[in-house]
Amino acid sequence: MEENRSRVVVSLTEGRLEIEGPESFVEKQVERFASLIESGLGKPRQSLPAKPQQQQPGETPSRDDAALGSYENVFALAGDKIQILTDLPGTGKAEKTASAALLLTFANTLTGIDTTPFDAVRVVCEAHGCLDGPNFAKTLKGEKDAFVFGGTRNKQTLKLTVPGRRRAEQLAASLNQ
Repeated sequence: MEENRSRVVVSLTEGRLEIEGPESFVEKQVERFASLIESGLGKPRQSLPAKPQQQQPGETPSRDDAALGSYENVFALAGDKIQILTDLPGTGKAEKTASAALLLTFANTLTGIDTTPFDAVRVVCEAHGCLDGPNFAKTLKGEKDAFVFGGTRNKQTLKLTVPGRRRAEQLAASLNQ
């Protein structure tokens, strides 16, 4: 008789404890760590360092949209999302995807948001007709000089490096003319 598989994930602000396996095994482990989990849930988390503001999918960030005014021909704020108004530069889908990532991450940085989810870049690529779904992540990860990659497997994020910021700023300035 095959036993049902179970999974438990406890974060305690990303200290994380994941238990997966047959149901009886998971139950025993949860019992074993119950006091640790309960004590961790009851403690205030004041000692954690402040994290930079990050935009997560489905989250409404607070934006300083005045910073986008310098690039009024390139960016527009539509609700809580940044829209790229110009055609994306590049000769193929990969180059246009890289341009979209640079521009969107730069615009987010201007408005006070350090990181940009891959999903947000994907939406821009879809809107501009340059999404190459099977190669999307590979294309972005090929831009190692421009981005620092973070997040988890299904919620990957981009953050501009110093050379990436320079490149993005030059790109935005050239498109703004």
